[in-house]
Amino acid sequence: MDHGLDESNVQRNIEKIEAILVDSPYFSLQGKRVLMSNESIKNIRIDVTECMAQRPKKSKN
Repeated sequence: MDHGLDESNVQRNIEKIEAILVDSPYFSLQGKRVLMSNESIKNIRIDVTECMAQRPKKSKN
C-alpha cells in the first residue's frame, strides 16, 4: 500500500517510538522464559515485519 509516506521517514519514526517505549517505566515485555512457564497465556503474537538491513557493498576484487 502506498499512502504517500516515505519509507525512510516511517522507519525513523518507528525507531524513535521504540526507543521511547524501551525507556518508559510503564511499558515492559516479559522475557521468553516467563512466557514459556506461564500456563495462563493462551495466545502469543509475534511481529515478523521485514526491516531493511544495511549490507556492505560488493567489492570488485
